[in-house]
Amino acid sequence: MFISILASVSVAVLLAALWKVLPNVIKSLFSPLRALPGPPSDSLFFGNLNAINNAENSVLHEEWLEKYGDTIAYSGLFNIRRLFTVDTRALNHVLTHSMDYQRSEEGRYHLARVVGPGVLVTEGEQHRRQRRVMNPAFGPAQIRDLTEIFVEKSVRLRDVWAAELAKTSGPLRIDVLSWLNRATLDIIGLAGTSPCVDF
Repeated sequence: MFISILASVSVAVLLAALWKVLPNVIKSLFSPLRALPGPPSDSLFFGNLNAINNAENSVLHEEWLEKYGDTIAYSGLFNIRRLFTVDTRALNHVLTHSMDYQRSEEGRYHLARVVGPGVLVTEGEQHRRQRRVMNPAFGPAQIRDLTEIFVEKSVRLRDVWAAELAKTSGPLRIDVLSWLNRATLDIIGLAGTSPCVDF
């Protein structure tokens, strides 16, 4: 009896997983991304994700871009092809046609768990409404008032990097993303409490 129930539950879970994943796998088989150059898949299940996770930040992507060009496709989970580009015309097109290039429902869900259900997560008309409400706080006059904070923190960041460079006589690798995150948080903190900001 118990084995029968366990088998039924296992089959139900497997069918539910297939129902959720199979459409994406089939769509990927006919995706135009398959025609783009890119690295071969390392795994049937994980694609290139293990290699990306094991590599140092952006090093693997840089190697792929050097080898295959500015726009590539690599394999994600279940070998579903993913687009990666540094082509400025392509990026401009995506950013200026945001209604055509929306995040997947799953992507929005996971992002919302990290940053909350705000303007970074919403799409479509709801996103437009939220931006309309926020726009007055980010007009040219408001940004001009904050320029001093941006410059001050940028100069401070430059000085920190110069000090790190002075400690060594050879080449130095700096985790720029980590430092930019710190500078961004400082700027947001100072700008949010600045008396010239009128939200």
